[in-house]
Amino acid sequence: VVAVEHHLYDLSMAQKKLDKLKPLKYNRYLVVFMIGLSCASFAHLSGGDMTICAITFIASAIAMFVRQEISRRHYNPLIVFAITAFVASLISGMSLKYSLGNDPHIALASSVLLLVPGFPLINSLADILKGYVNMGIGRWTIATVLTFGACLGIVFALNLLNIVSWVG
Repeated sequence: VVAVEHHLYDLSMAQKKLDKLKPLKYNRYLVVFMIGLSCASFAHLSGGDMTICAITFIASAIAMFVRQEISRRHYNPLIVFAITAFVASLISGMSLKYSLGNDPHIALASSVLLLVPGFPLINSLADILKGYVNMGIGRWTIATVLTFGACLGIVFALNLLNIVSWVG
């Protein structure tokens, strides 16, 4: 794209270069494992004991697997985020419902971290600072909608578990 902008490639050359690109994808089970590990690590950094870390690992790994499966079927991202948050919150919410571990709230908060829309938020700010205000607002709106979807999933799971407060 930059080469075309600087008139180093014409459009046909750019199309040939794009056609040669092969997307590199990580093994999906490696992604599931690493997401579980990263959320469990955050739970540990937040003061969770081994029980909380294990619950967070299981909840976030299963939620990531569900996210991959639903995304593979091309569902609306709002629905994907809501269902993923629901699954993660339902599993980790068991620790709060049954008082497992030293601080069950940590598991509930840490298990949904895989849904933080960091890239759209960072890119929206970068776009706005570069002067592309409309694009920045569009990306910020998408990030906000995705966050709303995650909130819906969390609320539905807590309602199903009959947890009225997640504050200790």
